[in-house]
Amino acid sequence: MPAFIMILGGFFIVNTGMWLIRIGLSYAYICKAKAVAASDMPDDIKIVILIPVLNEEKRIRRTIEMCSRIVQDHVEIVFATSSKERKKRDNTIAIIDQYRSKYSWIKAYKYEGDGYMAHQLNYALKAYCEENPVDGRTLFAVYNIDSVITKATLFWVAEQYLAHGCGPVIYQQYGYYCKNWKDCEGQFWINKAVLWSNMLWQTRWSIGFEMAHALMGLLFCKKNIWFMNYCIGHGLFFNKMVYDMVGGFEEKSLNEDAIFGLKACLNNIKIIPVPWLERADSPDSVFSLFRQKITWIYGPGQAFEYGRFIKGENKTGKRGKGRLLWLCMQLFEHAIRWILVPVIVAAAIVGSFFCSISVGIVIICLLLFYLAGLNLLTVYLYDKNNNMSFKEMIYVILGCIPQFLLHGLSGWCGIFQLLGRWLFGKKIIKRKTEMRA
Repeated sequence: MPAFIMILGGFFIVNTGMWLIRIGLSYAYICKAKAVAASDMPDDIKIVILIPVLNEEKRIRRTIEMCSRIVQDHVEIVFATSSKERKKRDNTIAIIDQYRSKYSWIKAYKYEGDGYMAHQLNYALKAYCEENPVDGRTLFAVYNIDSVITKATLFWVAEQYLAHGCGPVIYQQYGYYCKNWKDCEGQFWINKAVLWSNMLWQTRWSIGFEMAHALMGLLFCKKNIWFMNYCIGHGLFFNKMVYDMVGGFEEKSLNEDAIFGLKACLNNIKIIPVPWLERADSPDSVFSLFRQKITWIYGPGQAFEYGRFIKGENKTGKRGKGRLLWLCMQLFEHAIRWILVPVIVAAAIVGSFFCSISVGIVIICLLLFYLAGLNLLTVYLYDKNNNMSFKEMIYVILGCIPQFLLHGLSGWCGIFQLLGRWLFGKKIIKRKTEMRA
């Protein structure tokens, strides 16, 4: 047992060090990029923002009003709706139609069929291209209904895109998931602790893994040939050339964003991180959080299925099937990490009860710093004005372990669902994350 505890302690010390390095790398990039931020939109660039919506009566009004503050000559907003919308008088589509009399800039395209977000986005983008002139100076962006889109982000992306010659490139904005922090204040203490801890964990993942991962790809793998980086389906910028190169959003998979990044890597398309984080909502109930995590692990969990799709399209790139397999293995490793690290945390907690009190305290302190301390540090570095109270920090510390174990449990559930579909042909229904507020 002492040797086992030593191995676990070494694992968390090394892993914590790696997290600190990655967080520092992203923080330095954010500070440097913001120091030369653009002050206006270049006249030569147009950005078309696609927002897929489904059963969003509660939030669509706030989104439209937010969009009204960023719309200008070079920024357009397109809502991608669906015939799966609830059949009620004041559904999302009806509300969008009502606002058209107030805002003439609103465009909306309705996908008729039993599809998912990928179907809505493909239909809306193609419909827009049929009705409007689109060339190399046009950028498309995908955002969620809860996203806060800022002019600073749009100006920076447009300026960088113009500076890079308007070629095939992707700009990816990562998430700051504390936007609806106050919505959880009135909940039972353990629910509040878990939800707040998750908000910080997801923000830490954005900065310390996703952004850092993209930066390492740019630094060490200039041609992106053997380096895998996935995309996220919000805060995603690309041009029509990239869209055509990757074949649009994959409609056969459960998640459309991870395979978008995989195909981009196969085509040697750079994925450049945006230095501003996208302020977005996090689930405001533990059940919704659990369901969202199950859906999210479908992304890396389907890695080898993506490989079959791509081989069927005969788009394996110059290095062939071996390179595709290597990229799929890198993507699937994210799913393995998702389900194994919480198991290691659980083993460390159990092991701490079978050793001396002093060693047990050290193990628990290591876990709390790994799961809560790094979260708090990341958010403080990015947003020094977050005004988090000492009491809220205590809640984050109390909720970090149950949140992380829930994170792992949801991952295991998602993997078992994928195995059931692969082995027994069981259909998986991709569920929408419902919000209380």
